[in-house]
Amino acid sequence: MTPGAIAASISAVVVGRRATPRTAVAAGAALMAASGLFIAATLPTHGEFLGYWLPIGLVLGAGMGMVTTGTSTAAALSVPPHSFAAGTGLNQTARQVGGALGVATLATILRSGASGQAATFAHVYVFVSLLALAAGFVGLGLVLRPAEAASDAAAAPVAAAPAR
Repeated sequence: MTPGAIAASISAVVVGRRATPRTAVAAGAALMAASGLFIAATLPTHGEFLGYWLPIGLVLGAGMGMVTTGTSTAAALSVPPHSFAAGTGLNQTARQVGGALGVATLATILRSGASGQAATFAHVYVFVSLLALAAGFVGLGLVLRPAEAASDAAAAPVAAAPAR
């Protein structure tokens, strides 16, 4: 798991400087979905860390870093400065609730299959890949509202033209 976390950190820094939140979320979700579908289709029966899990973990981690950066940036930029804490807090809360629901769903999927069967784990990877694809499509619709500019324009009094 550590290589994936390192890849997430690196991709978050790189993508945060070079991509829009929409692009970061869509591209990261696409990487995660493609990786998950690849795992579902090629799940090995023996542990193959260096040749299989390490490279896939790096790609999945990079995708997660991109999605996290994109959603965090969108949350921060879509609220006025006085609501920054509320916007980022809501983003973190949604992430925690989604994680809890995801773990519960994955446990249910695993419980419904035969213990230790690769096919059961493949179902998990298909499920999370479909969710990643859905997140990517939602990410394509991200709209950053220039909240500060809009509220400043609405609050600013219209200045009268100077008399000549």
